[in-house]
Amino acid sequence: MNKRLSFKISIPSSEYFMGRLCNNLDCKRYFKVYQDHLKDEMYCPYCGILFSKNELWTKDQLRYVQEKASEQIENYALREIDSILSKTFGKKSSIRNKNSAYFSLTYESRNLNKKSYIKIPIEENVDSEIECSECKSKFQVYGIFGFCPLCGYDNILIYDTNASIIKKEVQIAKDKNRALRFAYNDLVSTFEDFCKKKNTTQKKYNFQNLEIAE
Repeated sequence: MNKRLSFKISIPSSEYFMGRLCNNLDCKRYFKVYQDHLKDEMYCPYCGILFSKNELWTKDQLRYVQEKASEQIENYALREIDSILSKTFGKKSSIRNKNSAYFSLTYESRNLNKKSYIKIPIEENVDSEIECSECKSKFQVYGIFGFCPLCGYDNILIYDTNASIIKKEVQIAKDKNRALRFAYNDLVSTFEDFCKKKNTTQKKYNFQNLEIAE
């Protein structure tokens, strides 16, 4: 009879925030969610697509789970072997051979679990921690974003946050001119994203053109 084994594996978080990786091939960007606010379904804060929690694992988290599962299976097998040997040879057993000589066998049970050397997942550092004004969830993102990953909420406060992020990046940059060039690009992208979401028509517009945006 086949026996199904089930193991529960907990993934350590970094300062109470769990890393998530967008499963959209055109995005694939990294963010973090406060561990108490994790949900079965979450939005990518950058592209806004909704995914199940099992679609947002990072490569390092998947590596950790696979290695921990293999470790659990190996330890289970060792415990089963220990149990069989203990039952068979737990007490001294005298055995007689054909030459009328006796010898005894004794098995001493011991802890056979291997010490774990599996490296815990490495979570990336991100530059901004946000609390959603709608659902009060906490999350962390890289640079500009457009949605709350927990409730999908999108409002003007997000764009205020994006503007603050852009200003901060310019202030701490060693090369101010280079930082400003990136800032202009981020501002245009943020403005275009905002206009697309406010566009209630079925037509597509190039909102980088200010006359059209007006």
